[in-house]
Amino acid sequence: VEDVFSIQDEIARAIVGALQLQIAGAQAAALVTPATPALEAYNLYLLGRFHLNRRNEAGFEQAIEYFNQAIAVDPAYAQAHAGLADSYSLLAHHGFLDPEAAYPKARQAAERALALDEALAEAHASLGLIARDHDGDVDAAEAHFQRAVELNPGYASAHQWYALLLERTGRHEAAEAFTRHAMELDPLSPAIHTTAGNQYRDEGRYQDALRQFERALEVAPDDAGALWGAYSVQQRLWDQDGMEQTLQRLIAADPADPSVHAQYALYLMWHGRRDEAFSEIGTALGLGGGQRASVHETHAKLLYWDARYAEAVAAAQVALTLDPDSPGALLTLAGANWQLGRKDAAAGAYLKQLIRSGEVSLEQLGALFSDFNAQNLEAAFESLAELGHLLDGLELDELIEQAVEAKLEGAGSGCGEHAYPIATLYALEGRDAAAIACLELAFKRGEPGLLGVAVDPIFARLRQDPRVVELLKGLGVEPGEGAGQGG
Repeated sequence: VEDVFSIQDEIARAIVGALQLQIAGAQAAALVTPATPALEAYNLYLLGRFHLNRRNEAGFEQAIEYFNQAIAVDPAYAQAHAGLADSYSLLAHHGFLDPEAAYPKARQAAERALALDEALAEAHASLGLIARDHDGDVDAAEAHFQRAVELNPGYASAHQWYALLLERTGRHEAAEAFTRHAMELDPLSPAIHTTAGNQYRDEGRYQDALRQFERALEVAPDDAGALWGAYSVQQRLWDQDGMEQTLQRLIAADPADPSVHAQYALYLMWHGRRDEAFSEIGTALGLGGGQRASVHETHAKLLYWDARYAEAVAAAQVALTLDPDSPGALLTLAGANWQLGRKDAAAGAYLKQLIRSGEVSLEQLGALFSDFNAQNLEAAFESLAELGHLLDGLELDELIEQAVEAKLEGAGSGCGEHAYPIATLYALEGRDAAAIACLELAFKRGEPGLLGVAVDPIFARLRQDPRVVELLKGLGVEPGEGAGQGG
């Protein structure tokens, strides 16, 4: 077994000779020189890559263990350092680790890999991933991805990650071309098939997307990325049975993932299965979801939909202690305070959400969805109490009216880019016809948030309207099925 590298060396040299490759000496050496002389380190590295490609939290954590073990055996093993960098980057990318904890470790490992081998494609791809997802530096990310592809045209992950950058920057045709090439290089990679599926989904090619996710699941039946991708398409197609089956597959694949239980709780609540929904969110909180803002945000939504407004306020506040910028928690806090008659608190939460999202400035409260970036005002909004001076004489209905009118000025359809939230604003104002028009548009667009119409108290009156009754049937939710019961 110890002779495996010498055998590989002989085979590689024979291939190079047989093909009569006309390449520089250093490049030829790179083709036949093993990355590490230690077979144990190499085996540990392969195990690390295997677990990294599982693309779930447990897989990333196991990959880190194996890459660290490989580095302990051979500290100069550049590829192992690059693998370690990717593990930390993807932990953060998938929401399993605080980015501020993950990316410094990823950067340190990637830079170490590059210091050990400046011509290592994996190291450049690792740095490109960090520049893309953490630094927001498009130019640096593109330079690293291009260098990685140049150094190793056969490295599929570099093509995949570059495709995602191209997609984000609006170069859709180029993105699809890189994704297709990545699939040709590694047709057994669930992650690459999932990337293709996500691209098709975002273009509205839902059946093509589902086929791509199915291909990923043929290779890895429990792949979380492909299952979540399929779920996102099923949401847009209002395939309620498919959604539940996919959520159950996600739970079976990783019963300890609190985010899956939280999402299933939402689904159950949409369908009026109240007791099951609260049991499921209890499971999520007990599995470590108590440390995740998203799980508390979901808990707050369930309580709000169940007309338990004071409890919803408390749950939303817990979410905001973990993530002060959580838009869902802020909106739930606003809605619950509104239902409790606390207009100032409701307006404060709503206004804070607008400012946090960069949709409104201090100078122009009604300038919804403007290009003004309010991040420099963050220090002024550390707590809702600090918003009090902005609310003197301002009732929530006035704020809503300002926001809606400003939104309509820039929205040709009257409902804007995301119709469901605007329908909520109209419903708050009592402008039922406009609210229903936006709900119908949200249905045509396949906006996933629309399922909230089955349970949100704001729409309680509208759920009696025949047009909304038909819309609910189209969603696969029977009228009255999802309404909160209180208690």
